[in-house]
Amino acid sequence: MKSKIAADSDKVIKSIDVLRQDLAKTKELEEVRKKSEDLLKENERLRKELAAKGKKRKELRTAYDQTIKELRAVEWIEKAYADYHAGNKNGAIAEFSKAIELNPKYAEAYNGRGTVYNQLGKYDQAIDDFDKAMEINPKYAEAYNNRRCSYSALEKNPELAPCYYNRGIAYGKRGNYNQAIKDYSRAIEINQKNAIPYYNRGIVYGELGNYNQSIKDFNRAIMLNPKDELAYYNRGLDYVKLGNTNQAYKDIKMAASIGHKPAQDFLRQQGIDW
Repeated sequence: MKSKIAADSDKVIKSIDVLRQDLAKTKELEEVRKKSEDLLKENERLRKELAAKGKKRKELRTAYDQTIKELRAVEWIEKAYADYHAGNKNGAIAEFSKAIELNPKYAEAYNGRGTVYNQLGKYDQAIDDFDKAMEINPKYAEAYNNRRCSYSALEKNPELAPCYYNRGIAYGKRGNYNQAIKDYSRAIEINQKNAIPYYNRGIVYGELGNYNQSIKDFNRAIMLNPKDELAYYNRGLDYVKLGNTNQAYKDIKMAASIGHKPAQDFLRQQGIDW
């Protein structure tokens, strides 16, 4: 039994170590790696206790088996991220699903799979996964929805922001603009230093014809990322719709100077230098 225990955990640990060497240190993997490190420590503790005889051997074995299952889930999710970054989105979905099968409480797996579904245009599945990811974090979701949690507390739990942001993309693609705005706003409240939710919310406000609010969001996106060519370009389009052609051309020229090809093509057609 002792040799089998060692073989089981060593095999999983070896697989995870190989994946760690192959993968870049991307932000989305930081929590996954932290989880795997905690599980490895717990696994090692249980393995040592199982080596000795005692009354609680059955309970220890059950706990040990659970850590092995969760480590295998971590292995699948790291494979999923590797495939995702390699462009194999269908493979990533299958691997995220394997992780969920092994650990149905794995919020990161739902969020990861939802992100891939989003990019494949499978918005209903994406929203289901983002909802599930937030459901698994009821403390944070409930605190946010009921406004019982201060911004400082939310800031300590930024893992929820990508769920709202990604679900906002899905709602926007489906034409549910009001819900998209709500989710982008939640992502912004959690992390006010990320330009992307401001930009995306600006796009949605533009779709609704609220060009002044759209411009405000593009202003914020540009303040956070002065090289955001898309924000300049789309703000320019909003100014066109508001009849402010002078400001519109300034923004389109700025987008062109940063390297935005549609802006360059537009100005070239108008015979305008940038």
